[in-house]
Amino acid sequence: VASSLRWSGPASLTLAAYRHVSVTSGTTIANNGAGNLTLRADASGIDNGGSVTSDGTIDWSKSTGIVSALYDMNGTYTSGTLVGNASWTAPAYSGLVTQITAYKLVNSVADFQAVDNDLTGNYALGKDIEANNAAFTTLGTTPIAISTSFTGQFDGMWHTVSDFSPSFDAIFGDVGQGGVVRDLKVNGHPLANDTGFYDGIGLLAINNHGTVINTFTSGANSCNCFYALLSGLVGTNYGLIARSGSSVTVRTGGAAAGLVSTNYGTIDESYATGSVTGFLTHGGGGGLIAENYNYASSSYGVVTQSFATGRVISGNGLSVGGICAGCGGLGLDVYWDVQTTGQTSSGGNLPASNGLTTAQMSDPASFVGWDFGPNGAWVVPPGATHPVLRWQVEH
Repeated sequence: VASSLRWSGPASLTLAAYRHVSVTSGTTIANNGAGNLTLRADASGIDNGGSVTSDGTIDWSKSTGIVSALYDMNGTYTSGTLVGNASWTAPAYSGLVTQITAYKLVNSVADFQAVDNDLTGNYALGKDIEANNAAFTTLGTTPIAISTSFTGQFDGMWHTVSDFSPSFDAIFGDVGQGGVVRDLKVNGHPLANDTGFYDGIGLLAINNHGTVINTFTSGANSCNCFYALLSGLVGTNYGLIARSGSSVTVRTGGAAAGLVSTNYGTIDESYATGSVTGFLTHGGGGGLIAENYNYASSSYGVVTQSFATGRVISGNGLSVGGICAGCGGLGLDVYWDVQTTGQTSSGGNLPASNGLTTAQMSDPASFVGWDFGPNGAWVVPPGATHPVLRWQVEH
């Protein structure tokens, strides 16, 4: 880029190159509205050493938009002069942390594993990745435990990662405080090790102390383990999970849950549609979560604007519910499908009227307070039997 460029309004600009993107000295790129700028090296995602080099000025001081620089792990980044808006705030439900951000591109399984080298960094998925069951060490873990939390930003850019074979079945060990995973789709597979003792594992992460937003998992999470707590998305949530979901089929000898095994934090505008089975006599099952209580603080986690539709089966027939295996703290805007879950009770504090028929689940009017408007979180596609998140239709 050798000529200065300024524009007003919300239009976004992407400058992408096969290999390198350069902004020359004396060049200014500026926006005075809500426009976004993306400088994308290695547009094909082939790890060709794509670099972003700026000797000019990126001026977003009068913009409410964002600037993203995307470069290869085997490339380099030179920022030049960056001028941000001191009054900038992240849009709601965006998962953004900073207005101007440089991300290392993740284009392969090896790149994904290299995230372990800097768990405070910012990363973006450059393309869909098919791992073909390649061995993968769950990020931030040793062979026996979680060692380091991920506290950076991981932007999936609406791409999908499929068929990883993580050491602990989850890609992330712990999304730590301040850490963000967003705009990501994960397609997983059953656990290979059926003999271990697992205390809360989802396909995305074992624990979340940070923010998981606009994320969806599919596939299976299964273990012939005696006490394992397994779930579709996150094992134990201490932070925020928002606008996320799972269609994962979950099966374990312990407690099974469609989305989260144990919730100490907040789950908002999220859902689960996969079947869950806790097949042993001590096993429980919840369509969305298993437990929603923090014994340390004697308080409930928070669940709002969420639902479950997957079949729920418990080995003991007691610790079971359309939403949870036994809990409180559920918002009155949480629902379940009584027909597809096979459960007439939420398993928690919800009235029976929050259990809907499949026909009611496809009617937006059934979901009191939910936003199905043009810019709302939810949409019911033609022929669908339940709502989905709007971003799933758009991406």
